[in-house]
Amino acid sequence: TFAEAMMLMDTPNYVACAEAVCPTQLYRLSNATYMRLLHSNSRLTFALLGELCVRLHQRVNEIETLSLKNATHRVVRYLLTQLMRLHSTDATFELPMAKQLIAGHLSIQPETFSRIIRRLIDEKIITQDGRQIAILDRLRLEQFE
Repeated sequence: TFAEAMMLMDTPNYVACAEAVCPTQLYRLSNATYMRLLHSNSRLTFALLGELCVRLHQRVNEIETLSLKNATHRVVRYLLTQLMRLHSTDATFELPMAKQLIAGHLSIQPETFSRIIRRLIDEKIITQDGRQIAILDRLRLEQFE
């Protein structure tokens, strides 16, 4: 989220908003409470710093992908990232949100996303059942263009 950065910058206004796309549990901490926790617990502080570094690295990769890669590459990279993120042992995972939202995240039209998924299915690289995706041939997926 943006919350950690906003709290560390100690700004009076929160300049971002969010909407949950799946069932979510939220916790609310005041800035003062959060800062006390960070000051009193160096492990928490370093964990936060590490998480912010990971997110920064992910955003840099996203910017590179969105600006330098074509739509097919973006969809393939997204599928591989989801597979790695979920640590799936059987090469299956569930798309975390609706296809329209994924397409928007990848800066492509929903129809383009669907066409690329259809090509991957036709090439027998993946299967799809609703939001459930199974990677049949990871090597071919990684090489798909």
